[in-house]
Amino acid sequence: GFGQQLICPRGSYCIDGVRHLCPAGRYGLHLRVFNASCTGVCTAGFYCPEGSIIDKQVRCPDAASYCPTASPAPVLVSPGYYTVGHETSNYTYDIINYDGNAFAETARTGQAICEKGYYCLSDGIKRKCPVGRYGSTRGLSSPSCSGYCAAGYYCEEGSESERQYPCGGADRFCPPGSTIAQNVHVGYYTVQLVDNNPALASAERRCEPGFYCSEGVKALCAPGTWGGEFGLHRANCSGVCAPGHYCPEGSISPIEKRCGDADKYCPGGNFQPVMVEEGYYSVGGNVSTRTGQQIAPPGHYAFNGILYVCPAGFYGATSGLSTATCSGPCSVPGYYCPAGSISPVMRYCGGDDVFCPPYTVAPIRVHSGFYTADYIYEVCPPGQWRNLTKFGASNDPTGYSPIVSQQALPLCQLCPNGTYKSISGDYFHQCLSCEAVQSVSSADRITCDCLTAWGEGFISQFNISSGLCQKYHTSEIPLIDASQWLANTSLTRSRQMPCDAGHYCAEGLRYKCPRGYYGALTQETRPFCEGVCTQGYYCLESSTSPTSYPCGGAQ
Repeated sequence: GFGQQLICPRGSYCIDGVRHLCPAGRYGLHLRVFNASCTGVCTAGFYCPEGSIIDKQVRCPDAASYCPTASPAPVLVSPGYYTVGHETSNYTYDIINYDGNAFAETARTGQAICEKGYYCLSDGIKRKCPVGRYGSTRGLSSPSCSGYCAAGYYCEEGSESERQYPCGGADRFCPPGSTIAQNVHVGYYTVQLVDNNPALASAERRCEPGFYCSEGVKALCAPGTWGGEFGLHRANCSGVCAPGHYCPEGSISPIEKRCGDADKYCPGGNFQPVMVEEGYYSVGGNVSTRTGQQIAPPGHYAFNGILYVCPAGFYGATSGLSTATCSGPCSVPGYYCPAGSISPVMRYCGGDDVFCPPYTVAPIRVHSGFYTADYIYEVCPPGQWRNLTKFGASNDPTGYSPIVSQQALPLCQLCPNGTYKSISGDYFHQCLSCEAVQSVSSADRITCDCLTAWGEGFISQFNISSGLCQKYHTSEIPLIDASQWLANTSLTRSRQMPCDAGHYCAEGLRYKCPRGYYGALTQETRPFCEGVCTQGYYCLESSTSPTSYPCGGAQ
């Protein structure tokens, strides 16, 4: 037997005289409890071991466990869940933002599944998915969450989608796992690995030669420029194309392409060759790298960018001619035009032994037995005079006197400086004065050279008839009256004739057969013609028969 009985203490219940500890999850606050329910169940957030005497016997230890109502012991939080407490209903406990005073870390009453954008470790704390990652499902239990943010997008903390925020523009890029959009570097451009959308760039690349990159956009170097290095960022790239060459869009060298044929030129900064204008020719560089154009000067013409000399027989009076006929044929009798002539009367034919019909390219030698002039009229040529005073003749006679071959005449001499003589003749008065202010004597004294310069397209031409300088447009040269030019002088013979009977011809001059001789043939070249007259006959000058006159018949 028992000697005494005791009052059933708190934390226990007593049945049939036997004391039992209150079961775990319950507490016994009062004495004399006589059933296993004790006083009641343990309060949520706390747990009650066997024999507990209050409803908050032991506080749930930390966030890694929770204690619902009637908890006999802490319950470890499930993976992908976080613990919650009834003191702050619906409060999300985040270790990062917890300041230590918001609520007690202990006394957790339950668990909740981790929402999208969060992950929950075994410590029962809910954390936002880190920057650069996303959580697209609930119950995530790793800081990796669902994975990296997709290329072309960035993910802030707590993102729920791999495409949470578009990168934003061509000047920004977002590689996979981006935490924020990155600004593109100078001289770089952005690329899209997916969705070919400039707002979803995922990488940057250094600008290649031939391109420049501005604000993430790659563009070809502009026509006429070139880009010879990586990382260019200005529209003019490395600079303008070199003269003699052209640079299409995207060129990488200042001499990307040669300008081409002679009908094109490239002064510099060209994106394509410039065609040479009509009447112009290309200059500079070499045959394929011309750098400019110039107008064809007088005496020349330009075709397909090449300068040519006006051919013999034609003249070019103006600049900018473009055909081989230049200004036209040289048609003035007594003159000829060598290649490069600028006037239809470019050259005097030259002398009595040559002649120049219209359109002549060079003087034609007088054929044997032909003549251009009679000897008796062969006075001094234009530009020269003969001093006859020592022969007792007037220095200024009023008319012509035949000059015969037997006389030893003085040589012809140039007219004095300051004068000109445009006609044949022996007399000094034929040397006329040049216009004192506007002209000077030509070297041959045949004309005067005008001093006035009128500018491009005009000439000052001396008029031998008026003795004055006159202004002409170069296009008027072919229309100038032929009387202004020397006509059929010893310098400007324009035709030849066959020597007729009674004459002989030498060096373009026709001579009479001398007295005592005869010439029955045409085109005779012998000074004594066919020979002496027949005995019993005599022959006057120009006799055509050896028996021209019987002796005794002379008057």
